[in-house]
Amino acid sequence: MNKIAFKKKTTSDDLELNPQEDLNIVLPRHKCHAYISIFEDAINQLAVLADVVPMGNQNRPKENDKIAKVLKSRRILDSSDKDNSDNNTQMNQMNNMMKIQSERNFIQSLFQKTINELNENKFQSLIHTVIDEYDKKNRYKNTINKANEASELLKELQTKLSSEKILLEEETNERNQVIQQLKDTIQEITTLTASEQKYIKKETKANEASVKGICQKEEAALLEKKHLLQKKIEHEQSAHERIVEFLERQRGELEKQIEEWMQKYEHDIESKCQQIQNVQSQLEQDTEEFESLIQKYEELETLVQEDREQQQQLEYQQELNELRNEAARKIQRWWRRILKYKKGKLKSSKKGKKGKKKGKKGDGKKKASKKKK
Repeated sequence: MNKIAFKKKTTSDDLELNPQEDLNIVLPRHKCHAYISIFEDAINQLAVLADVVPMGNQNRPKENDKIAKVLKSRRILDSSDKDNSDNNTQMNQMNNMMKIQSERNFIQSLFQKTINELNENKFQSLIHTVIDEYDKKNRYKNTINKANEASELLKELQTKLSSEKILLEEETNERNQVIQQLKDTIQEITTLTASEQKYIKKETKANEASVKGICQKEEAALLEKKHLLQKKIEHEQSAHERIVEFLERQRGELEKQIEEWMQKYEHDIESKCQQIQNVQSQLEQDTEEFESLIQKYEELETLVQEDREQQQQLEYQQELNELRNEAARKIQRWWRRILKYKKGKLKSSKKGKKGKKKGKKGDGKKKASKKKK
């Protein structure tokens, strides 16, 4: 029994059953014995309840007949006296008792069937009854929901109908008002049309007369303009003819001048071409002379460069000789001084102290003479 597939929906608390899977369930034997003992205990409890209920002492096969009789008596009582509240309460109590009795009998018979099936390790009758009761419950709920929806829809339609009636009445009132206004305007128009027609006729005649006068004046002015324009056209045409003759003469003269200028142009071109040829020949001669002069210049430049190099070498050699001579002179002077110094030193060593003093004085004089030199 606990393997029956019960599932909770996300939107409601209704159960989802899967009878194809549940009918194929086979229980083990020890569980079947346990369930049988539970169901037998429940049947015994229901029997005790049947003894407690006042109508429980009656035989079970006759319960359905009694229920039918009670229902008939209830209908008779309801039709005969609807205002009697005591009878209604009694009938309600009887109905409740009959419902309890019928449900108890149904459950007792169901438990007995399941006990018989559990002896075969099955419980199909219990599953079928659960599914049937579940379907009944859903049908009741669906009918209630449909009835509620129908009542709500009826209310909406009634409100719409009342609003449509109000709108229709308002539209009819507005249309009647408009019709009355149109009738009034038609009457006013009919009264005014005769006088307006007379006034319009007079006004149109006056307008026609004024328009005719204006048109006649404009026509006369246009005729005068036409006459003046014709005179201008004739004058312009004669002037045009004279201008054409003058331009033709000018054209002939210009054509003659063009021919003369073309001849002069050809003669000048020939002379200039001859001059160009002469200039080109002169240019060729000049280029040849220029090239020969360039060669001579290069030769002279090489000679001048060689002379410069020789002069530079000679000058450098002279400077070296002068430097060598000066160096030799300096060396000779230095060597002479060293020799003189050595000779004086030898003389001073031979003499005594007096000679040394004299030698020092003589050396001082020599140094002074050298500085002067």
